[in-house]
Amino acid sequence: MSNTFRQYQSRKTFRSRVIYDPKYACCELDNLFSDPDLSLNDPDTEILKDGDTSTVWRTTTGEHKLVVKRYNIKGGWQGLKRLVRYSNAENSWRNAHILKTCGIGTPCPVALVEKRIGPLKRQTYFISEYVEAINCSSFFKEPHQHKIPLFPVAQNIIELFSLLKKYKISHGDMKGTNILISDNKPILTDLDYMRQFRSQSLFKYRHSRDKKRFIRVWQNDPAVTKLFTSLL
Repeated sequence: MSNTFRQYQSRKTFRSRVIYDPKYACCELDNLFSDPDLSLNDPDTEILKDGDTSTVWRTTTGEHKLVVKRYNIKGGWQGLKRLVRYSNAENSWRNAHILKTCGIGTPCPVALVEKRIGPLKRQTYFISEYVEAINCSSFFKEPHQHKIPLFPVAQNIIELFSLLKKYKISHGDMKGTNILISDNKPILTDLDYMRQFRSQSLFKYRHSRDKKRFIRVWQNDPAVTKLFTSLL
């Protein structure tokens, strides 16, 4: 186990596995680990996304605002596949630590929670800190409403791409809603399909695809398209 993960604690039983950052430990967090879905009934909980593949919500435990992402199981075959591969929740947990190590902004990872039957993974959850931010799409659509200078933010996004290139990291879905803007700086979210490559040639292809995906976000806004095309 790498030094990056030694600061975290884990619990494993026949029916669950939890890996978490002990600095967030409190009674409320223990309750969240026992059954994250129960927090959906809390009055302060806000649903951020309710889709077929995942459900995302914001909740509070102790003094911390957290985001819980539940990966929904489509069928029995999906559960069987998780026996031999990492789940998306595990990918997000590991990838968040990779980004932190590389100095790339992402919400702080708090916990990985798996409901299990022995070795068989069932429902899985990735829990991170909630970040007060604006998503990139909203920011560049109406920058005057947010009273944040546009060009420095654009330059910081270009720096994000430079860091991803430096560490040979491909995000896999660089749409505007997966990049948050906080304190003028970009924060990457939705790390399910992020990969760090050893092969330069394979990374080069994926990095190019990330840039093209990001440029397509602005296809209905020629000014923003021109700005990022020139910078990238």
